[in-house]
Amino acid sequence: MLLIGPGRWGTTSPELGVPVRFAEINNVAVLCEMVTMQNGLVPDVSLGTHFFSDLVETDILYLALFPQRQDNKLNTAFFDQQPNCLAELLPNAVNWSDCVRVIDLPNAQCQAVLRLNANTLKQNVFCYLDVP
Repeated sequence: MLLIGPGRWGTTSPELGVPVRFAEINNVAVLCEMVTMQNGLVPDVSLGTHFFSDLVETDILYLALFPQRQDNKLNTAFFDQQPNCLAELLPNAVNWSDCVRVIDLPNAQCQAVLRLNANTLKQNVFCYLDVP
């Protein structure tokens, strides 16, 4: 599971990111802080410092994505075009579907598998769709 969120994961200030406890996200494989927000707010990333030791102990890959940098790319159109299955998984969370998107691949619109290749020493990450 890959989580991408705006700003800092684990912050206590919602205006700076996603206020969660590590126990709420400890089953993910990759945690990504996207350094872009609405209304001109651009927070510093935490670089996983809110729960760095937990990330290391559970072997979760942390990365920061800076969409405004030329060497950082995110195909937002792809994410926007995929069906959101949040309501199927959590029917009581349907009111959050405008701000929480759950994409399960492969799906009816996209038969591809999401692949992620990370080189932590070079600090390079490449995430792509692999069509079988």
